[in-house]
Amino acid sequence: MIVFTVSQINFYLKSIIDEDENLSNFFLEGEISNFKNHYKSGHMYFSLKDNKSVIRCVMFSDYAKRIKFIPSDGLKVLIRASLGVYESMGQYQLYVYDMQPYGLGSAVLEFEQLKEKLLKQGLFDDGKKKKLPKYPQKIGLITAKDSAAQEDIKNVLKRRFPLAELVIKSALVQGKEAAQSLVSSIEMFNSMKDIDLIIIARGGGSQEDLSAFNDEKLAYAIYNSNIPIVSGVGHQTDFTICDLTADLRAPTPSAAAEVSVPDFKEIYLTLDNIKKSLDSLIKQKLNFEFSEVDRLSKTMEKFSYENKIATKIESIKLYQSLLYKSVQDIVLKKVSLLDKLSSQLKALNPVTMLSLGYAVVSDESGKQIKKAKDVNKGQHLNIKMEDGYIECIATNTEVN
Repeated sequence: MIVFTVSQINFYLKSIIDEDENLSNFFLEGEISNFKNHYKSGHMYFSLKDNKSVIRCVMFSDYAKRIKFIPSDGLKVLIRASLGVYESMGQYQLYVYDMQPYGLGSAVLEFEQLKEKLLKQGLFDDGKKKKLPKYPQKIGLITAKDSAAQEDIKNVLKRRFPLAELVIKSALVQGKEAAQSLVSSIEMFNSMKDIDLIIIARGGGSQEDLSAFNDEKLAYAIYNSNIPIVSGVGHQTDFTICDLTADLRAPTPSAAAEVSVPDFKEIYLTLDNIKKSLDSLIKQKLNFEFSEVDRLSKTMEKFSYENKIATKIESIKLYQSLLYKSVQDIVLKKVSLLDKLSSQLKALNPVTMLSLGYAVVSDESGKQIKKAKDVNKGQHLNIKMEDGYIECIATNTEVN
């Protein structure tokens, strides 16, 4: 007959439970009872029950401080935990890692399980995020056709960096086919050789509305993309698998556009500062060389080394000429770049178009009219030209 000690039994049971993978890192729902919050240590102790059973739980401070709500008796929650044995007391209990109010059911469970899986695979690692290009020339946009998100992004890019070209790929952002539509759009942009950056965007919505952005295939498509991806999905408080996997997460579609491009006004300011610095350096260098010439000339005169002085002067003048030409080339290149950017921006100015003979037509309220079909016979019109306005009445309209 084998006689065990109490410690041996408790240790044996603890070993069995610790080695069982089914009892490690699982999800459990239940109602909180006997809740105690040790405010000094930050640990939380409570029981979780259903209509038949009760189990003790502990949530240590490192995990407790992460939850976004205040637990209380009677609250139904969903927890992620592992089962363990408290040897000294001979009782088993749950060690809780995460807790949230229960209500979304399987959707929350599925989201948490997928997030945990992708986290272990390294899809969210900051060290694997791709760096965004500083001056993207062509940006791919994946969003719903004619959506508010699309218009917001277009307006922000036009205001901040109008030189960037926007290529739009309309995709489904809600429903059963949405996830595959988003994946296909990413693959299409990756097949193109001149796309510098991809933005995935949609406006806010419920957790169910955003379910396409919590798809596992979409996460792998974002992670495996050769092109950096910015996620601007939902509102500021929404978080999806797409946000976690993307190279950069923005709280809204407009914010996604903001972080994707620089402000051209800041670029102008930087170039202007560079030009001023180069001008100052040129003057300093020339003044220094002239001073050296004078100093050497005076020094050599004392020793009557006329030939050496003449040789040194010629050498310095040659160096001066080469230096001045080198610096001048740098300045000319920067000025040329400024002129090029200025010309491109002037070409976007509607006033420039008026000087070329074009005109802007608007109705009496000032609303701009772009198509002949929008004009009624007898309607009063205002025509803005380069040097003023013309008021007229439409006598006939013809649509091509």
